[in-house]
Amino acid sequence: MVMYDLEHGITSEQIANKALNNINYYFAQISNNCILEGEQTSSDIINYISCANKTLGEYFYYQPSQETSNNYANQRSDCDLNTYLLIDAMKKVGIDAYIIYAPNHAFLGAKSKNQEIILWETTTDKNKGEKIDTQIITDANKIIVDSLSSFYKKNDRIPYYRYYNTKYAFDLYKILVSDISNVDSLALVEGSYLNDTENAIIENAYFELRLQKNKFTDSDLEKLKKSLQKDINNENNRVLLATFYENHKMLDQAREHIEILLKSERCGKDCIELAIRLDSEGNSYFLQKYVQFHDSKLVTKVKQFFKLDKMEYTYKDYKNTRLKILYLLTGSNINKFVYFPTVIL
Repeated sequence: MVMYDLEHGITSEQIANKALNNINYYFAQISNNCILEGEQTSSDIINYISCANKTLGEYFYYQPSQETSNNYANQRSDCDLNTYLLIDAMKKVGIDAYIIYAPNHAFLGAKSKNQEIILWETTTDKNKGEKIDTQIITDANKIIVDSLSSFYKKNDRIPYYRYYNTKYAFDLYKILVSDISNVDSLALVEGSYLNDTENAIIENAYFELRLQKNKFTDSDLEKLKKSLQKDINNENNRVLLATFYENHKMLDQAREHIEILLKSERCGKDCIELAIRLDSEGNSYFLQKYVQFHDSKLVTKVKQFFKLDKMEYTYKDYKNTRLKILYLLTGSNINKFVYFPTVIL
């Protein structure tokens, strides 16, 4: 993946080499400190994953990330990037491991020698991870989510809650970084979409890239609307539809879709950036600070603004901060609903 970034102009040779050095250092630490003992029972595998993820969290801090190269080079990683590293680490010792996609999230799956399934969240506990113990039913091919949570939102669409190997992960990675590639990826994305129109992640990339390249047609608009009728909680596609309306000066329609996301607490970074552009009132100041916080390299002044300067910022903190900003946007009493975490470094 790092070399793919380099070949497609997403990163420089210097940054790619730095990323590879950091990756190799991480794998060396695992080889020295993490041992797979026993017969690859569930307990054996859990112990190994725990060690590998703990080592990951000591070397890569959590930050929402897209491409591997520039983030691994700066010792940043998130759910997808964590899972890529852990799958490779587990392959080295013969464990069957998989990436499992959820809406706007990904986590790790592994199978023991007797086909017991282990599900692992990689981002909790300061990016050191933990075994998933939620109302999730597993079988040989698919995971069924019974309850909603901040991580695992129920959605039956492909590719969510299915087990995928590294080949699939790499193929999908090409789609996920298509909007930042300096090599024209439109043909790749369009071809993938035509071959797999039911895939929610590929579908979103298709609409996003066509919108970005000014190739978005009336037919695409109807497809996007139809998709949202079936998948009403799809944050990414709803942001794209709102962006389309914004581009065509149909601001009331754009705000309507952003409001839907805000009320359902599904408004992430792209949604909030759009909310800023659509609303120039005082709360935009708080929203802009939020966006600056995530776009920066953990700038001290912004951390102080959110009283996070003495904390390591984790995925849970990201969720809590997002909720705080949403309440600011809607004018609610934030202190009544949301607290800031208090983990001290």
